[in-house]
Amino acid sequence: MKSTAHHRLRVRAYVDGSDFLLLHGDRVGWSHRDWDRPGLPGEQNQPTMLDDIPWFPTWDDGGRSNEVAIDERVPSKGDAHFRVTPVRARGKVALIESPSEKNGGVARVLFDDDDVLGAAWYEIAIEWD
Repeated sequence: MKSTAHHRLRVRAYVDGSDFLLLHGDRVGWSHRDWDRPGLPGEQNQPTMLDDIPWFPTWDDGGRSNEVAIDERVPSKGDAHFRVTPVRARGKVALIESPSEKNGGVARVLFDDDDVLGAAWYEIAIEWD
């Protein structure tokens, strides 16, 4: 089936535990849940790839990363159709919340690697129209 989405972001991240990827307007950032932060298991420092662009998040003490700009703007209202497609995922990947006026226009994508020990590369496609 051919995709009808007008916008697409491919995300590749090294995940150990679970984290939310937050998309808001033309910005992307992480919110950490448990175990290691994305890209930082053990002594490693792996980038989060946004399409083909490497991003090395910096973190505050509360488990939030810095935000980085993306080319495609995420709509702030719930009138867009969002789809998250796992390309490579050992655990669960899911769109938990679509952007709406109620949540400040934030899309939340869960990367959940809690059930398996150690880190793994995850790759997803996020599409919206």
